Amino acid sequence: MPLPKALAAKLAKRGIIKSSPSQTKETEPDVTNSAQEEIIAEDYDENPQDGTPIPQPPPPPPEKFDKFQGWYSCPNKWNVYHECSPACQEQWKEIKEIDKDYSRKRIKLLIKYPLPPHWQEILDIGLRRYYYWNTETDLVSWLPPGHPKCRVSASAAQLRKQMFEERERRLKEEGDEKKESDEEESSDEEKGVKKRRKLSAKEEADRRSSDESSAESVEEGKTSKKEKRREKRDKDRERERDKDKDRDRDRDRDRGRDRDAKERRGKERSREKRGTKRKEDADALDPMDPAAYSDCPRGTWASGLPDKNEAKTGVDSTATGPLFQMRPYPNPGAVLRANAAANNTVGPKKPT
Repeated sequence: MPLPKALAAKLAKRGIIKSSPSQTKETEPDVTNSAQEEIIAEDYDENPQDGTPIPQPPPPPPEKFDKFQGWYSCPNKWNVYHECSPACQEQWKEIKEIDKDYSRKRIKLLIKYPLPPHWQEILDIGLRRYYYWNTETDLVSWLPPGHPKCRVSASAAQLRKQMFEERERRLKEEGDEKKESDEEESSDEEKGVKKRRKLSAKEEADRRSSDESSAESVEEGKTSKKEKRREKRDKDRERERDKDKDRDRDRDRDRGRDRDAKERRGKERSREKRGTKRKEDADALDPMDPAAYSDCPRGTWASGLPDKNEAKTGVDSTATGPLFQMRPYPNPGAVLRANAAANNTVGPKKPT
């Protein structure tokens, strides 16, 4: 079974089968058509437009990087306050691929909002996003200039450079002011040094003259000074000896006074303890006394004993609280008879 012409041409081109000159001539237009068909099949855009920017492959990594531009693959270059360092170069070595969905949306956006003249599309490898640069004004934006949400501004590298220059200028001004103040202070110090030198020279001259005048008197008074020094030393020794004696005497007196006071306090304490113990023993409450475990008042030695004139009613008269605690009630007749008997015992007896 013969192979299709297009397939035979492909296999012959790869060297899998041998092709005759006649087959090559016949299949040349078919190969062109198949190649065109493959290209058309790969183009997924419904509305192709000439001049659509084609993303370029990322440039090779530079050996060094500018401190304002930053490392080419660092994703933090957009931050004005970020300064790339060798750590960024070490961390962001690998280059990641751009998202296919983002590329498709970008192409549609450029078709809808084409770039005006003097504008270029540039890839930020670190962020994997495209930005747009005006070659005349050196301004940039993340969206095409025709987009309603486009915000054109200076790049982060320019702002970073301006901030650096402003900081250097401010530091230079502060350094100049400090230098002027230091110069003023140094001039004042030089004046003070000169003045001190004059005074010291004058004092040195006065001191030399006084030394020369007193040299003779010093030699004469050497012997007298030795004697005075010896006498002073002896007096100091006697004074120290007297102080030691007085100190020992005061120490002995203080010890005797402390000992007497300690004995006196001990006696008073023991006397107080004895009196307190007696008082506590006298006022101690008997645990069997009802006042120790109830609310009734504390009684005397005669509490609870029956009186001679008291009628034996059988009621606990010492009970407190509600009346039901005084039950059982006695017989009223017995109470009357007991009261009459008690009345008869008092006074002279009636004649029968």
